[in-house]
Amino acid sequence: MFQSILCLTGLSGAGKSTVCRLAESYGLATVYTADVARLVLAGRVPRDKLSYGEYFAHPEGLVAAVLEFAVDTCCRSETLVLDSLRSAEEWRWVQTLPCHVWLVAIVCGHRERIRRLQGRDAADVSIIRQRDENELGLRPGSRFTVGQLIGCADHYVDTSNATIDAAAQFRNILAEIGEAVVLRQTRLEQAHDHTRAPIDVAFADGSSAHALDWPRN
Repeated sequence: MFQSILCLTGLSGAGKSTVCRLAESYGLATVYTADVARLVLAGRVPRDKLSYGEYFAHPEGLVAAVLEFAVDTCCRSETLVLDSLRSAEEWRWVQTLPCHVWLVAIVCGHRERIRRLQGRDAADVSIIRQRDENELGLRPGSRFTVGQLIGCADHYVDTSNATIDAAAQFRNILAEIGEAVVLRQTRLEQAHDHTRAPIDVAFADGSSAHALDWPRN
């Protein structure tokens, strides 16, 4: 199992694939949910006796298959970037895993996101609106709650325009996560070794270990 998992969330066209490519350029393991879904549909990933609808709707279906696929194919990496979570149920399930997990929301201005989707998918604005409503859980029968995930994310990356450096934002997130993992491990070690003196770690923004806002997992 991985030491850390970064779960990306965000609406279509927000830039999740862009952030995944950044992660790959930094040597992080990255797995695309759509790739695993295609393997499921092709019968190359077992789905037990569940229907396709049940399989894709259940957190222990597709998301579990994605993680299993990642473990089998990316075993040398300690950090996994997973694209993408689309429901609160999936996030709650991921939080039960025995590793550090973070939720990273990829956001983008509405006009720029529409422009991207029209260029990528040649989609009409009305189709894009329906897709957004489905992902946000606003349409009857939708299982997605991307809006909730964006609202409770641990970190954010804004890909709206060229003046906002998404790469720098993502590097900062990786640095914060790396510091958090080291500090958390140190605290666990101290809990088992009462002879060691407590430490106070200073971070780049001037905050200390005692002021760190820990992820919820």
